[in-house]
Amino acid sequence: MSRFCSYPYPYPLPAAVFPLEPGHPGAVARNQETVTARETGETVEHRKPVLLAHRGSPLAGVPENSRAAFDACIHSGEARGLETDVHATRDGYPVISHDPQWHAADGDVVIADVTWAELCRYRLPNGEDPLGFEEFLDRYPGIYVNIDFKVAAVLPEALRILEGRRDLERMGLASFSAGRVWEIAARLGHEPGYLPGSADVARFLLACESGVLFSGLRQCRGAVPRLLREYSCAFAVPERLWGVTVLTRRFIAGAHVLGCPVYVWTVNETSQFQRLARLGVDGVYTDFVHTLHQLQTI
Repeated sequence: MSRFCSYPYPYPLPAAVFPLEPGHPGAVARNQETVTARETGETVEHRKPVLLAHRGSPLAGVPENSRAAFDACIHSGEARGLETDVHATRDGYPVISHDPQWHAADGDVVIADVTWAELCRYRLPNGEDPLGFEEFLDRYPGIYVNIDFKVAAVLPEALRILEGRRDLERMGLASFSAGRVWEIAARLGHEPGYLPGSADVARFLLACESGVLFSGLRQCRGAVPRLLREYSCAFAVPERLWGVTVLTRRFIAGAHVLGCPVYVWTVNETSQFQRLARLGVDGVYTDFVHTLHQLQTI
């Protein structure tokens, strides 16, 4: 039996209500007791969004995307998932880093200009050496990880690593390049989840706001981007994209109709977190996991 991505949810999502491609996880009925997505975006019940540690949610003095930053979130039990990014060294080894430069204690190093062996000679300000992609996956087993592949050069070795693993269902894979996402999906299939890029987000928003998504099965199916029809997806979006508000009630309702959670980046203000919780989002990426977790316990 196929496994599908186990996204962290604050509540069960309903099954998708339009015909999906064979094998799509949204075609599997889910518990509809908690959430009912309608065109208006009304919900039966709100629960507090899950917290996803943005680059490890680094604390003061702890470098982002470092073992110390990720460890703190995991050991506290406050984060339901980790978000990170991957670049490639000159010899193609995947390295955990958001920026193309690795911010070593004695100056920035352009990751693509050095080999993995050369990069390992450098240290972060806290004394850590670089964190490789495979070590990252092994170090944090059993927790949802959202991984953004920043450059095409990272894919050959990253996909080789991923194809040898048996825990793909805990991963949400992303890239700003739609072609890169399709290349990953073609190799890895349905077990991991995928995060649509900006173009698919814009198209889906149009389908929701125009009412097409809620107008009938035939029209609905044609309006939904192919990636969302064929694979288990989650939305990772800002509140606004290209000057347009993305997080409307119809967008969230439409995502839930497909069985897709909606995660928002990057949320660091308590007032914003509370407002998004009322809106019905499923999770937030944050640099301040501990601060927002305290709100969840009130």
